[in-house]
Amino acid sequence: MASTATQILTSAPAETALLRCLRLPLVPYVFILISHLPMLVLQLRKIWLIEHYRYIPFLLAAFASLAWHRWQQIPGPKICRPTRASLGVLFVSFALLAMSQLLWSPWLGTVATILSVLAIVLSFGRRVASSVTPAWLLLWLLLPLPLCWDERFTLWLQGVSSQGGSILLDYFGHRHVLAGYMIEIPGRQFLVEEACSGVQSLFPLVATAAFLAVWLRRPLVHSLLLIASAAFWAIAVNVICVTLVVSLFAQSGVDMGAGWQHTAFGVGLFVVELLMLLSTDRLLLFLIVPTGLHTASAEEGAPPDASAETDQIYVAREMDFPFHVHHSARLVILRFIASAFMAVGVFQAATLAYHRPSRGEHLPVARAGSGADRTPSSDVLSEGTLPQTLGAWERAGFHAMTRSRNSDLGRHSIAWRYAGSKEGAVVSVDFPFVGWHYLSGCYQSRGWEIESRTVIEHDESQEFLDAAFVELSMRDATARRGYMLVSQFTGTGDRQIPPATPGLSLSAWCVAARNRVLNRFVDLGAEPTTIQIQMLVTSDLPLSDEQRQQARQAFEEATRQIAKQLWPKEETP
Repeated sequence: MASTATQILTSAPAETALLRCLRLPLVPYVFILISHLPMLVLQLRKIWLIEHYRYIPFLLAAFASLAWHRWQQIPGPKICRPTRASLGVLFVSFALLAMSQLLWSPWLGTVATILSVLAIVLSFGRRVASSVTPAWLLLWLLLPLPLCWDERFTLWLQGVSSQGGSILLDYFGHRHVLAGYMIEIPGRQFLVEEACSGVQSLFPLVATAAFLAVWLRRPLVHSLLLIASAAFWAIAVNVICVTLVVSLFAQSGVDMGAGWQHTAFGVGLFVVELLMLLSTDRLLLFLIVPTGLHTASAEEGAPPDASAETDQIYVAREMDFPFHVHHSARLVILRFIASAFMAVGVFQAATLAYHRPSRGEHLPVARAGSGADRTPSSDVLSEGTLPQTLGAWERAGFHAMTRSRNSDLGRHSIAWRYAGSKEGAVVSVDFPFVGWHYLSGCYQSRGWEIESRTVIEHDESQEFLDAAFVELSMRDATARRGYMLVSQFTGTGDRQIPPATPGLSLSAWCVAARNRVLNRFVDLGAEPTTIQIQMLVTSDLPLSDEQRQQARQAFEEATRQIAKQLWPKEETP
């Protein structure tokens, strides 16, 4: 029987061989991976806009090289066939992919992709799974922390760096003032985010530690301690960085907080962090060496050919199955699941193709340059965009600025400054951001204390109010008051719904999910780029209710004028 099947296989024409190839279990997995591409590409584009996640290409290359290296080290043939475990993981992956389509969440789509890769690994059996799974774990670093935990951790790290730097500056006798996350010395202010690399080095260093742990085949406890040490060294080096930048400027006037000097300084510090990480790995090896010696001696006492015999028995079991196993019920289920995956993938691709804006349409300010990351010129937004008189204030200035790419205030800002009898006001357009930008954290890092945060809902009784926006009441160290109004837009000019709470809580995430489902077919083509319009009113005393109402009306009028320039509506004949 077996010889007859072998003769049929060897004598079949090329077309029959191709059809047999299409019946192999690996082919449905290929179609499943293809169905994940729309959401995966959206997620990679989104996180590429975030400075401290730009190590992703190196992470993908590290996963591919490690998986291939471990694959080659496995003796014998590797047979792909669906198992209960792989089919179960695929069911979960399909549910997440469908949910990502319903919520239009690339984050969930990426989780589904990672699980589908695990299903493929499991389909090759225990030997492959036990060897390749550590490399597969690296893929979870593709996901930013949920519920804006990375932003909260960013603020916490900046606070630790500023306080630690201030303590060291006091120790070395440098006169300075710490205001929030800003260190002031005579003639200069250093924002911690700009004075040091902040969290930009933390996430790449953690990814490097995870890669080293997998590459060097470190035990679990060793790997966890190595990853924890990466976070420690990143924080310690950031504190030293802040101290050095301020000390160099105070003593010799050398400014390492901007320009190519800042870039070179950051690269040098990252190299120091890598050396500290490698040194920690060697230290952990020394501390855990008794356990390692005990394991090695136990292995040396085993028969020299025991592992080889086990591999041969395992390979023999994998090879001992009839040819018709490829037509079993599990393979039929796998094909059905692959068809469902492809249906969702085709629908995602069609949705993107239908809703995708034309080149440059997603960010109208790009008409002033060749990309969305350029400052708009005067033919888009100029001093005359806003009126000379805005509410109770008279225009006193106009300027555009470009910051570092990792600035929490945005790469570019265009601002109109107004002056009143007792209060001053600044209206600014800031971009680009990814998703909703939590402005409260930016002002906290600059020494402001947030007294209250309120989402002002649309009210039909107030004709001036077009949509909801966020209101912040603040106070700085000198007891000066700040009243902030902010509204944010997608790249196509649609207003974003502000979250109900600062920093996405679980309840706020559920509300956002509900809104996404209700508006499912409205904003599918929205690009991740966010444009922010804010108005800051400063005064020595808190604003009265009447003054707040006037500020809201002025802010809404300014928002209309700016939006009219950025997203002009075509006139219908």
